[in-house]
Amino acid sequence: MIGRFIPHPIHGQLHVGGRKMPTAPRCGRALRLEEYSGPPIPTPPAIIDYTDSALVMACLRTMLGNDLVGDCTVADVLHALSLIAAAAGLPIIPFVTAQAMTIYSAATGYDPTQTDASGNNPTDNGAELQDILEWLLANGFPPNPNASKLLAFYPLDTTAPLPIQQGMLIGGGAVVCGVALSDNAVSQIPTLIDGGDWDLSGTPNPANGHAFPKVADGKVATWSMVLNVNDDVLQEQLQTQNGGEAWAIYAQEMAQGIQRSGIAAADSLAMFKGLGAALGGVLPAGA
Repeated sequence: MIGRFIPHPIHGQLHVGGRKMPTAPRCGRALRLEEYSGPPIPTPPAIIDYTDSALVMACLRTMLGNDLVGDCTVADVLHALSLIAAAAGLPIIPFVTAQAMTIYSAATGYDPTQTDASGNNPTDNGAELQDILEWLLANGFPPNPNASKLLAFYPLDTTAPLPIQQGMLIGGGAVVCGVALSDNAVSQIPTLIDGGDWDLSGTPNPANGHAFPKVADGKVATWSMVLNVNDDVLQEQLQTQNGGEAWAIYAQEMAQGIQRSGIAAADSLAMFKGLGAALGGVLPAGA
């Protein structure tokens, strides 16, 4: 079994260590702005935050199995997509733990029948975040793969705040993130509460791989909680040299709904295609 469980007084236990460090840059490269040929990208607002709905917050507060297995990479993407659907003015996607576990099993080979009495399972081996994105791009979201579709994704330049903000603006309000949590960050897990602060500072530890979406400026969603973080510290932890990564995702909901960013759906898709081409991402069909 990858990672370990951390006791928590409210949730019983929480899993850390399920995100594997990227083995190779199979997708993405440094941004070359001269290659961008899409519509002008608006300046992101001072604050991007679409979590002002009780239904959105309810979706972000689902555990999606990350108290039982190392499926944080799956929970990361599902939480982001729930927020994106809401921000597009569409019915929120009601992802549940069984669905997350089905995806985790299909994408990684996890077999729940091999769990022993102590909760250990030799097939619970976590995943690379890009592997989960690629699987969802190819297979959709069971049991109804057509209920939502991940159409594209591209890696974000995490050396500066602006690309992350652009990813949130164009991507519907959230970006998916992977970090190597510091031991300092892990030490706070037993005392984390929904709506509380989480200090992510400290030396990244690859043994503490974890994934979560940035769901607003200064907010991440993980382990059934929405937590306040320092954006400058998060950006530092997301940098490649620190074992981090961040991805913008484009879902079909964005093409169907009215985006709160005010960007027309067609322009958003064109921006996403243009940035993805300049970054070596996986683009929508026909890009």
